[in-house]
Amino acid sequence: MTLTRELLILLVARVLQLLLALITVRASTMLLTVEQYGMLALLMGFNALCGLFLVNPIGTHIQRHTHQWAVEGSLLAMLRQFNGYVVGIAGVAVILVASWAFARGEGTVHHRWLAAIAVGWLVYAFTWNGTLVSMLNMVGFRGVSASAAVMTTLFALAGSVILSSRVSSALYWIAGQALGLTIIAVPAMYALRSRVRPGTHAHTPADLKLLTSDTIWSFCFPLAMATGFMWVLTSGYRFVVEWGWGARSLGFMVAGLAVATQVWTACETLVIQFLFPHFYKAISDDDPVAQQRAYSNLINTVCPLYMLLLGVTVASGGWIMAVLTDTKFHDAYVFALFGAGIEWCRATASLLSQAAQVTKRTAYVIGPYALSGSLAIGGGFVAGWAHASLYTVAVVLMAAGLLLVVTMGRQMDRLIHADIEWRSVFGMSAVASVIVLIAALVGLHPRPFKESLLALTGVGLAISAPFLIFIRSSRPYRALLSVPLRPGHGAMDLHGDGELVSPRKV
Repeated sequence: MTLTRELLILLVARVLQLLLALITVRASTMLLTVEQYGMLALLMGFNALCGLFLVNPIGTHIQRHTHQWAVEGSLLAMLRQFNGYVVGIAGVAVILVASWAFARGEGTVHHRWLAAIAVGWLVYAFTWNGTLVSMLNMVGFRGVSASAAVMTTLFALAGSVILSSRVSSALYWIAGQALGLTIIAVPAMYALRSRVRPGTHAHTPADLKLLTSDTIWSFCFPLAMATGFMWVLTSGYRFVVEWGWGARSLGFMVAGLAVATQVWTACETLVIQFLFPHFYKAISDDDPVAQQRAYSNLINTVCPLYMLLLGVTVASGGWIMAVLTDTKFHDAYVFALFGAGIEWCRATASLLSQAAQVTKRTAYVIGPYALSGSLAIGGGFVAGWAHASLYTVAVVLMAAGLLLVVTMGRQMDRLIHADIEWRSVFGMSAVASVIVLIAALVGLHPRPFKESLLALTGVGLAISAPFLIFIRSSRPYRALLSVPLRPGHGAMDLHGDGELVSPRKV
């Protein structure tokens, strides 16, 4: 499969996912009250806590070694060990939510336990679905991975809509999401098992260990500390807002931020699915020169695109609110504009932090996330104590995000120096600034549905030219994609039919 065809497949899949995700926002704001939307934000905060703090460090370790284990034939054995860990994390989620629900004292005992079980199920299904879909893409089966990703979003949306149509409740929405994730995770596992088969390696199953003590303490534990503070920055503020302003205000604020989050998540996932497999393959040989070159190519490919996306989301945040959310949330468009900047900070910092993944010195990312997370939570508590406007929290989150980017950039430069092509970054920033200026002259506030949809179409057409010019002319982009995903030598080889086989079968 050519790289152009692979990009086309992923692009079509991401567009479909983005459309479904945006429909999900629309459906959730229509089916749930503002208070229940706020409660949904809190329950999803527990899912994010378990995912970032407890699952992500192990998942990153698995992603970092996917190519190696696929070649060795030990990938499936490692996943079986991972399953036991995920079951334990799901149990932790149940305990956390139950404890929180009983401490709040709201609802019946039956409802509290149902909420805890639903979140635990979501943690388990979300982890496995994400792991399997990502892994299929990592080992080169882009079509299967893209199809599974789209079907996951579709089934999760259908499950939530069907259940929430019966009862307008955050609990039913989460149960629908978990159901959709589970349905697609099962065939995704069978797809991976049928394509990645055990090969010849020197280890017996008893010798294979997903985690060693050295891996836990030198790689996973520092990363867990960093992602824990990341959760404080990206989701922990929800509990502060609920404490200081109430669930209704939280639902209002999160609805605005969610618009920017959905757009950025869709675009960031496309970057991860298409570029990161090549990046991780390039750094898998532990050659410092090749790793520095790959890191620089990744930064110079993605940073200009992130600047363009920042301009687009700032310019069109109000119009997206008008298209995607129920009218009761339209006044939250200011939070969508703040959300564009907050998401740019988060995504840029995450991109820069890949230097720590390359060198496996993940302790370096703890400081930036600790500082920014402390500012976000501390500033939120002060604002709540002082009875400040809810917009103050958005300003605090933006300031914390900028602090994160600056400190992360300085820390990562100590590990790997990226040769940044500033000309491309500034050029795309200029294009983004022009788009924002034109949008400001038109008006950033939500407009009627048809006018907003027409404006969004205009923005999409406006960015297509600079995007295509950059893709066609970027040397770092071409260099990054020149790294082959499917091994042509070694213990395993890959045929055109997508089956990993040993050299003796060739």
